[in-house]
Amino acid sequence: MPEAPLAARFDALLKRYQDQLSRLPIDLSLEPQAPTAGPDQPAPTAPAPTPSPAWAARTMPLTPPPRNRPLRPKPVWRLGRWSWLAGLFLAAGAAAAWWGYLRLQEKPAYQAFPVPGTAWRGLVWQDGTLAASDTASGGLVVLDHEARRLKSEEKLAAVTLDDLAWTNGSFWSTAHGRQAVFRHEAKPEHGVERVYTTPDRFPEALAADGDDLWAADAKSPVVYRYLIGRALTGASLSPLNRYDLPGAPAASLHAAESRLWVLDSRGRRLTRYGYDGGTLAPIDAVELGGRIPPKAQVSGLTVGGGFLWVLTAKPAVLHRFSLRDLVWRPARP
Repeated sequence: MPEAPLAARFDALLKRYQDQLSRLPIDLSLEPQAPTAGPDQPAPTAPAPTPSPAWAARTMPLTPPPRNRPLRPKPVWRLGRWSWLAGLFLAAGAAAAWWGYLRLQEKPAYQAFPVPGTAWRGLVWQDGTLAASDTASGGLVVLDHEARRLKSEEKLAAVTLDDLAWTNGSFWSTAHGRQAVFRHEAKPEHGVERVYTTPDRFPEALAADGDDLWAADAKSPVVYRYLIGRALTGASLSPLNRYDLPGAPAASLHAAESRLWVLDSRGRRLTRYGYDGGTLAPIDAVELGGRIPPKAQVSGLTVGGGFLWVLTAKPAVLHRFSLRDLVWRPARP
């Protein structure tokens, strides 16, 4: 007889054991049953609760559970009317204090610096420094923006210089009473490289702007415009233009950005001219007589670093004017 399948044999065995377990007086339910007392035993009693010690009542008070309350937005702190005014005044005071601090850091509108040299002539602004010629020694004096002497270089020329100009990497100068203009070398010694004669003209005040060289005549209120450059040849200079200025001869000149600055030797009036082609027309003017003494001899003029610089002799003083504070008025033609 063939054997029954394993699954059938397992089912038959499980059914037999279930029948045997059902005949036994055993409660296999999982619910707990209260104990029952037998006929000869008393009914069980529940144990009495153990009183809590006094320290437990003191240290662990019973607190009710927190109730779920709706979240309320935090109150917004609002400034009152007077608080806003106080803040406004504080901000205005801080701004005024900062403005005063900035004003203290600025340089004054005008300042005068006594210089030790009594024979300084000419004044140019070169790479953030001032340069003047010492006519007593023929050397070049270099100053900083506070009129402190930095150094003295080698001699510019063997002649007594009268005024200086700087353009295209070299100095140009004039000599009092000489009908000539001197071009100096670009080397540190700045020796005279070439002499150009100016027949029948006595150039004194000098200024340069690129290839334009301006010279004021020492004996008449006339300025000449020369064209200089690398292609300059010959031993003499012929003016490209001649301009007659009103008033006295010019004491000093400055040229930059197609503007010619002319300082009158008598009235201490500084006039700016605009030149376009062959025309020279006045633009505006400013009076400097309140700062420069009437008897002071003007010996140099230049512009640089946001200032107007004027050098005078007898007394030897370097005057510094802030360009921002100068009051310019339209010039009369």
